[in-house]
Amino acid sequence: PPSTYPFGAAGLLSNLPIQLWYGNTDTVSIPALVNNFVTAVNSTTGGNATLLALNGGHVELTYAQIVPATLLAFLAGAENVVPVIPAPVFRLIGNGANGSTSFVDSASGLPIVRNGSVSIVTDPSFAPNGAISFTGTGNYLSVSSIAALTMGIGDFTYRGWFRLTGGLTPNALVTTFTGSAPYTDGFKLYRDPTDIKIYHNSAERMSRGAMSLNVWHHIQIGRAGGIWYHFLDGATPANYIDSSNQSKGQLILGADESGGSPMIGYMTDFEVYKGRCLNTTAFTPPTRSA
Repeated sequence: PPSTYPFGAAGLLSNLPIQLWYGNTDTVSIPALVNNFVTAVNSTTGGNATLLALNGGHVELTYAQIVPATLLAFLAGAENVVPVIPAPVFRLIGNGANGSTSFVDSASGLPIVRNGSVSIVTDPSFAPNGAISFTGTGNYLSVSSIAALTMGIGDFTYRGWFRLTGGLTPNALVTTFTGSAPYTDGFKLYRDPTDIKIYHNSAERMSRGAMSLNVWHHIQIGRAGGIWYHFLDGATPANYIDSSNQSKGQLILGADESGGSPMIGYMTDFEVYKGRCLNTTAFTPPTRSA
């Protein structure tokens, strides 16, 4: 029923991925069916649907500027159509009691190791619901190499909210590679000296502009079809072409691969999506929970 769909009855859908499963008993080819469906959606709703992927028995579309009520009316004529928002394989929310040292992956239950004195801090001025505090060298969170976080040559998204407060640069926010050159098996997201950058394959590959201190910023890195997208606060991304195998499947938050280049500041709402690049163009960042 419409009441269970993952959006309200008012407002606009903006780049919301929707998965549609189908069974084909017609003589029309699958690509033709898909193109006909996309055309029908756009002409009926006045929207701008585009095809994300055509895999096996389902179609993945993204809708922009479609009034949900209008879309629901259109979908009501189809059988067994259920919009699905892709789920992350890792989600770490910073909410909690002040001083808490319990960190839980609410998506897959992956084990998170606390190194040093990382804790949750609540502050009415910037994190009334709590955020994860990183205070310097030796203080970071890590997930050992694991299949769920091994992206291979496919698409992916890493995203979260960060609020840096100082420290010597570079400040490593997220690291997924190990300590062996040429560092093609993962990447490092870092700030140096003020710009937020991506290090991969032994070089700085993307720089997305200045990341101010004592301000919450939404940062997102994704790859779709061999093209990387680096966003700061949802603005037009920096790009980089590379389809190398992201093979290590490890995750370090708040430091580099050796535990150095520490992040000093706060983080919340960190998510990882496997097989999905959530955005390739400018977007409005999700609401922060801190």
